Order: sequence, then structure tokens, then C-alpha cells
Amino acid sequence: MLKNKKDISKQQKGIVDKINQYFKGSEWYFFEIINYNSSTLTIGAVVEFYPGIRDYDITITFSDIFLVSLLDNWKGEASRSWIKILKGDEAIKIKRKYNVDREVDIFEFPVEDDENNSYYVIAKKIQFYVRG
Repeated sequence: MLKNKKDISKQQKGIVDKINQYFKGSEWYFFEIINYNSSTLTIGAVVEFYPGIRDYDITITFSDIFLVSLLDNWKGEASRSWIKILKGDEAIKIKRKYNVDREVDIFEFPVEDDENNSYYVIAKKIQFYVRG
């Protein structure tokens, strides 16, 4: 059982690292929201997008959602990290802007072709599943 915020943050970082490692093998990934309600958000990702076919290569689920700021679907490029946890001044700025509880993480998805913008999910927990 995790005892404190540091242990939880370490676990979250480990999950984010595993997700990024998984994506390194492909040039592109296509993401879309599978399910979103007041407490959870599930995103699916596929290497090749075929309309009407939803066999996701990976699903990422966020729990205890505070804020979601992203499109219902988007494409990501493999040349940079797919997802990261914001820390430091950047995280403090966003937490102040949205009056965010300190016990959550800010997960950032870079926007394709726009290094100045990102999508965000602010939540307490992240999990992922790889089809296999």
C-alpha cells in the first residue's frame, strides 16, 4: 500500500514512463476518448486508424478527475513524449489558475504541430492496459 504523496507520485511517474516507452515503437498514434464521466476518463489509442474499428492498442484511464482539457480525438507524433506529469513552476501556475487541489497530478499531452500548446488531464490516478 502506498503511504504518502511521494510514493503515489513515483508510481504515477512509473506508469507515465511505461506508456511513453510503449509508444516509442510507432511513428504515429491516434487517440480518442472512449468514456468520460464525472469521476473517470478513458482514452484509447491505435497505431492505425480505421473508421468504425475500435480495437485499441492501449487504453489509459484517469480516476478522480478534476479537469479535462482535450479534444475528443487527436493524433500524436512519436518524436516526443506522449504524456508527462507537470512539475515545478509550470504545475504551480496551472494549479493556481484552476484552483486545483494539491493532491492531484497534471498530465500533459503535447499537441501535434504546436509546441506552444498542450492538452491536460488533472486527476489523482492513472492506469493503463495494453492489448495483447
